[in-house]
Parts: sequence; C-alpha cells; structure tokens
Amino acid sequence: MTTASIRRAAVLNEIGLGPIWVRRSVSADQSVDQLPDAILAVQSWTESDRDPAAAVASGTPAATPALRAPSEVKAIAAMDWAQLESAVTQCSACGLCRNRQQAVPGSGLRRATWLFVTDAPGRSEDMEGQPLAGAAAQLFDNMLLAIGLTRDQRGGLDADASVYLTNIVKCRPTDADGNDRAPTPDEMAACKPFLDRQMALTQASMIVALGKSATLGLLGADAIRTAGALRGKLHSYAAAGGGNSVPVVASYHPATLLLHPAQKRDAWADLCLAANAHADAQANAAR
Repeated sequence: MTTASIRRAAVLNEIGLGPIWVRRSVSADQSVDQLPDAILAVQSWTESDRDPAAAVASGTPAATPALRAPSEVKAIAAMDWAQLESAVTQCSACGLCRNRQQAVPGSGLRRATWLFVTDAPGRSEDMEGQPLAGAAAQLFDNMLLAIGLTRDQRGGLDADASVYLTNIVKCRPTDADGNDRAPTPDEMAACKPFLDRQMALTQASMIVALGKSATLGLLGADAIRTAGALRGKLHSYAAAGGGNSVPVVASYHPATLLLHPAQKRDAWADLCLAANAHADAQANAAR
C-alpha cells in the first residue's frame, strides 16, 4: 500500500466513508450492559490495564520465580518454529503456568513483515489457545483489512501484507479470585525470550503494540511513566543480545475499542502512522 493510498483512506475515514471496525451483530451505539459475554469477559482486564502498576499491585501472585538462566535464553534464541511453540506450551518459568488451560504461542504468518503484540491472554484466549478471540479477533482482522494486511496463513500473499500476532505473555494472568489482570514486569520478562525469538523468526520490520501491557513490555516501565502520550509517535524495540532495532507504534487493544468505540478514530490514526512509516522505510531502502 502506497503512502498516498493510506492517506486517502484516512481522509475517507475522517468524513465517515472509511472502514467501520464493528462486528455486524454489535452496534457501536450499544452500552456496555448490552455487549456480548465475549466482550464483557475482558472488561475488568481492560479497565485495570489502563494503569499497569496499579493492576499489578492489586493482583500480583505472592512469589515470582527468578528470571531465566542465560543458558536457557540462549537455547530459546536458537529454536525453530516447532521447537519454540513446543517450549511455549510446556513453559513453567513463572507462576502463570499453574492456572492456565493452555499456553498461547501466537497466530498468523511465520514469515511476516508486521508483528502485532497484544496484552496477556484473557479467559476466552486461554480456552481457545488464540491470542485474540471472539468479537475482539473479528475486529482486529477488520482493522488489518482496512490497511491491506492479513494474518491469513494461505499462500499467494504480498509479503508486505503479512502479519503475525502474539501476546506479551503466553499464559493468562489471574488474580486471587480467578479474574483477569495485567501481567507483572517479571512475568513479561520471563516471556521476553519467546517474543524476541518470534521477532527474529518472522523477520518483522514493523511492530504494533496493542494495549498498555504490550507497550509496557516492549518499551519499559519508564516509557509508560515519562513519555506522556505514547500514541502518535514512533518508538523502537531491539531484541536482547543485539539485532536491528524495529519501529514500534503503540495503540489500543481491540477489546478497548469494542468497549469505547469513540477511540476507533485514534486507533485508525495509529495504523496509518505505522503504515506510513513502513512505506517510507521501504521507499528509502529501494533508493
């Protein structure tokens, strides 16, 4: 997609002719009380995730295991896709493994230009083993379609349109009452080698963080506290141990957009920022 076509789409959206990222069976005017259970299931997670530090304080497990040994991190950095997904499903590096139904490695194209990183799995994702589920997954796929991207794993696709989606942690975090909560910094650190390896295997050249926990895990606590409005800016992320820095754009979790439809315009601006930055980088590389 060219820069001109992206800007044209943004203008169309601003005058009400752009993509409508709402599942057909869910009106953008519905109140929270009228939303389906699939959306309400993530409400407490979404609300608490507006302040990751507060969410952690309210639901942190009593003890968190030590971070991975350097030898284990090195082993993960050498894994292929099959080995990595097996390691994710069998992981016991932090306490999240104790209450999960199943781990959630990710979904999409394994050689992808775009890496989308979303917050921790919620109840539905934990049951289905997918990084997004239900109405949030449908909305996300419509968002991708609006800028010409896909996580469809069938062949014959433009490489620049390819997407891989994963979570900042691969298991569902819950509080003492079994409710969804934001992951702790230690839990995100324990999962970080998996994310770094996914970034290396996909060879992604653009990252979009969907939600504050995803942004916290990628950019760090100091960025959350000091950068002010993280949206509307290009950030960067480099995997541990070296490698190229990859541009990062911060945006909203799809569940937040279902609960707060007015924020879809901001999310559209985030996607346009990412797409424009990617197009500009491709043009510069071709010179």
